[in-house]
Amino acid sequence: MQLLSFIFVNIDQTEHIEEFRKTIVQCSSVLECHHVAGEYDYLLKVLQNDKIQPIYILFGEESYLIREFIRFLRKKLVDSEYGDMNYGQYDCNEASIEDIVMEAGTIPFLSNKRLVCAFNATFLTGNKGKLDHNMDSLLEYLSDPPEFTSLVLVAPSEKLDERKKIVKELKEKACIISCQSLKGNQLHQWISKKGLENGVQLPLNQAAYLAELIGNDLSQLRSEIMKLATYVGKGGAITLETIELLASPSLNRDVFSLIDHVVKGNVKEAYRILFDCFTAGEEPIKILALFIRHFRIMLQVKFLLEEGIKQEQLAAKLKIHPFSVKKAIGHQTHFTEESLRLFLSMLSEYDLQMKTGKIDKQLALQLFISIVVEKYHANKSL
Repeated sequence: MQLLSFIFVNIDQTEHIEEFRKTIVQCSSVLECHHVAGEYDYLLKVLQNDKIQPIYILFGEESYLIREFIRFLRKKLVDSEYGDMNYGQYDCNEASIEDIVMEAGTIPFLSNKRLVCAFNATFLTGNKGKLDHNMDSLLEYLSDPPEFTSLVLVAPSEKLDERKKIVKELKEKACIISCQSLKGNQLHQWISKKGLENGVQLPLNQAAYLAELIGNDLSQLRSEIMKLATYVGKGGAITLETIELLASPSLNRDVFSLIDHVVKGNVKEAYRILFDCFTAGEEPIKILALFIRHFRIMLQVKFLLEEGIKQEQLAAKLKIHPFSVKKAIGHQTHFTEESLRLFLSMLSEYDLQMKTGKIDKQLALQLFISIVVEKYHANKSL
């Protein structure tokens, strides 16, 4: 069986274009590749058979995509009656590659296929794992992999170390799949598609708003989409109002609310939200990063407004969702350029101190809030 697909591709960073073109030329399943104008960069015409490959390499830090692909393979390959006998899962920080390859070479029990997954395969990256793996056994396995097994190596890293001999061999003989975190249009398209899978309309503008509120955690987004779809019903449309009504509070939105109270001088309410974030297990460094992002957006908005850029043009200019721009427009009126630069410098210093253990992480955030409020009260127009 063969599947003909048309795939739209976005390339966010121009330095990757040449690498993309070289890869496409070497990919026999790509029949045509067209450069297109508009929202996407390329349109691919792909003819692919549904044959499961003997070796897969999954790299990237998006655990949801990794889990979904392995779930697909298990459903496709592993007989439910003897699933435990024909599915092996290993941690490369605890098991040697020799043991993993040995199971991959074992004939399935009363079945046609076996699936073996090895996580934390850091030996394929520039990072050093807990074990020193001997690659000879894996190289030998690659020379003649058994047809009855699919071996999946999962490398939790943004990229593979292509200087290594084993990676060069795998690029020739394995199916390599990127499982990077989705961003921008890719993320919005994924959200919109999940809406359709749940039987509802979720336009790109609403998808972008949902991403702005929730972030790019695909597991959480999937749960939110299912909840929204249940509310509007099959065939319904998810609106901005529906998202605002039902979407679970996210750290991003909590930070917006926190800054709302800071600029109004409501320090008790600001601290309440902050401690709610701590209680929910939010990492202080992540909260600090969102502070930095929002104060940076405020400074950029102030610059652009002074240059005469219209408010409705700011989101496109800054390439962020209008919701963030709307918040930044309101907040930046309480600060001067000088004070925004000062606070960004302070945040950068706290970031360094937190990461080097020179200050308690939660205390750093409390200090920053108190300083902003103190300066705000000292001068109502900082």
